[in-house]
Amino acid sequence: MRILAALHVHSTYSDGELSLAQVRDLFLATGCRLVCMADHADFFDELSLSAYLAECRQLSSPQIRVLPGLEFECRGRMHIVGYGVDKLVASADPVEVIDHIARNGGVSVIAHPAPEHLPTIPSLARLPDGIEVWNTKSDGPTAPRPAVFTLVTLLLAAPASGQNPPAGPPPGGPGGQRFAPPPDHWMTLDSLTQALGLTASQRTAIAQPYAALNAVMKQAADRRAAPHQQESFK
Repeated sequence: MRILAALHVHSTYSDGELSLAQVRDLFLATGCRLVCMADHADFFDELSLSAYLAECRQLSSPQIRVLPGLEFECRGRMHIVGYGVDKLVASADPVEVIDHIARNGGVSVIAHPAPEHLPTIPSLARLPDGIEVWNTKSDGPTAPRPAVFTLVTLLLAAPASGQNPPAGPPPGGPGGQRFAPPPDHWMTLDSLTQALGLTASQRTAIAQPYAALNAVMKQAADRRAAPHQQESFK
């Protein structure tokens, strides 16, 4: 069953421009059945959080569900959204935040990861449920960043290859990153294999999805370049 949903939405409970009711009406008019809120946790105290949760319930109906969510800011300005979470946490440690979200029945997603976050994510003691690969506010409206897709592809391939991190300090340099930093440009599979030191099994596991992503990203790059090419002919 396919459901049209909106993710990572802010309201005037934090730094959004629309009230919860306006958010609900806007997405209901577009055919959405689910709106996953992600208001910033540091805007709330227990009283305002209670009001927020109550309003999400009140605005939900058989036509649309307004799911409460909180966006937690962790060390290094890493943001983790907890969809469905209804409790605050007094920690800036990303693993503790992910644990908190899981304990409270939520879904954890690292939001708009910055380039400096990408090499550290694989080394987290507990990975989130998801990674936001395209945030139009952070990445722009035309296409996501290839490096984030590369990271997600590698993380998905790691268990498929049946390999665990080796004992002792993991490879990747200071900080114990499991992978070297993914590039912020698109690469051939051969170049990616060499840059990240993929094993044969990891390369095989990601070959097909990586080729598909490569094709999509090339199309996106063409779309990005088109306005500049048109401008050059004026």
